[in-house]
Amino acid sequence: MAWGVLDDPYMVFPPGTVNLKDASGGDDYKGDTKGLKKKGNIVLQPQPSDSPNDPLNWSQLWKYANMLILCFGSGITTAISPMPTPGLPLIAEQYGVPLDLVTPLVVGSLNFYTALISFFVTSAGLVWGKRPQYVISVVLLCAAQVWAYQAKSFPSLVAARTITGIASAPLFSLVAATITDMFFVHERGLMLAIWNLMLGAGGQLGQIIGGVVIEKLGMPIAFAFTGIAYAVLLPGVYFIALETGYPAREVSAVDVIDSKTSKLDDENELIVKVAEIEPKRTYGNQLAVFPGRLSNASFWKGSLKPIAMIVFPDVFFSTIIFTTYWILMLALPIMAATLLSMPPYNLTPSQIGLTNLPPLVVSIVAALLAGLIADSAVKSMAARNTSFPGFFEPEFRLLPLMLIATPIGVTGIVGFGISLRDSLPLPWVLTFLSIYTFAATFGNQAALSYAVDCHPNDSAQAFTIISSIAAATLFVITTVMFKWYFAAGPGVVFGTLAVVILFASGLSIPMYIFGKRLRSATARTGYTRRLMA
Repeated sequence: MAWGVLDDPYMVFPPGTVNLKDASGGDDYKGDTKGLKKKGNIVLQPQPSDSPNDPLNWSQLWKYANMLILCFGSGITTAISPMPTPGLPLIAEQYGVPLDLVTPLVVGSLNFYTALISFFVTSAGLVWGKRPQYVISVVLLCAAQVWAYQAKSFPSLVAARTITGIASAPLFSLVAATITDMFFVHERGLMLAIWNLMLGAGGQLGQIIGGVVIEKLGMPIAFAFTGIAYAVLLPGVYFIALETGYPAREVSAVDVIDSKTSKLDDENELIVKVAEIEPKRTYGNQLAVFPGRLSNASFWKGSLKPIAMIVFPDVFFSTIIFTTYWILMLALPIMAATLLSMPPYNLTPSQIGLTNLPPLVVSIVAALLAGLIADSAVKSMAARNTSFPGFFEPEFRLLPLMLIATPIGVTGIVGFGISLRDSLPLPWVLTFLSIYTFAATFGNQAALSYAVDCHPNDSAQAFTIISSIAAATLFVITTVMFKWYFAAGPGVVFGTLAVVILFASGLSIPMYIFGKRLRSATARTGYTRRLMA
């Protein structure tokens, strides 16, 4: 038992367990790392091939350039979802539509459509590559903003927002998989944190800019600005975001496992693959938007695979954590935008947008801290693994991240409710909103990192089902939250939400202790073996 994570009696190294340190094993471990590629004393996982076309072999500068473009795209895409929030009352008044109808159709529905289309996008990314999805996404998003800018009726605006939600899917659901394509296990925590930062900061920045633009220039100009942003992004996506899809690798725990100490059956024994040397593809060839089929996998089976993955305990757990923290991180500012426009605050749209500035600053700090803590935990806890020195378990990231997220999250949600109930001065409202944003950043990081660590080759599918359930829940929440708030009052609403956070976060304890055994059980079950084949 390492750090409280129970070992499994059936599989010594279940999926997700990898060797990161060049350390000799104990009595239960025989083998060495001499044949494995390393960076310093860190064993590279997954093991890169010898091919110059393998994204794992790209220069760090090129990897970071890809990340910069895709994170910028994700940030803009996340921003356009809540961007109209400060002007929702104005939209309702302009088109003569009830506010509780405007909110879900103009804001909440985008995430719903994004999640729905993600099932097909992730499968298409596996079969035909991620690059075509990114390029098509940016083109459609730019066109959708032009449509929204010219919309003359509420149905036309809703149609433009629907297209926006559909086209947003690649920049929301494929980036996690792109990160696993390019970066090693010990690097992914920070990269996921940066992406997580752009997802959170984009939504907040969108409301800040949207509030000012909507009040000064009107809602159509806000859509025009986002259209320009996508037009600027398109060359970057075309020339820098190259295809990262590459034949699946075996993420090996070790190069040799003693048969007497391992209970793996023949189908679970590690396979050593020798990569063939292939010529380096020219930059011109890599610019092709449609390079052809990359995999013989079934598109329709791949589209259904995320749904089937919800039975995996690690995916189900990550779904609960991400749904809880993420939807509240988005729903609270939406709720605040409406409530702060009413007495006693009476804020204007631009002032409401600026209320997202403190959470934005906090989310930037929190994301960087979460990424550094996650990666530090990987290396430190693996080095001090008493059962198998040098071996990393996905559960190692959960411990520090959830210990921070849980108490701070409960404090933030309860304080936010009290400040609204007692009509406390605006700084108190924003302070507790920022406190919750800090916690949610750590909670989201824990959920995403755990899912990616457990399923590196299927991270896109895992994230698709996670985000789909979260988006569907957000759609429901944005539809009923105002009715619930005005009917039950802030005390009941935020007290209930605090209990939900405690319950969801409390699941981290059994998952941390029994997670390795659950991963083993999943790998040994016939249904899941057929699913992952």
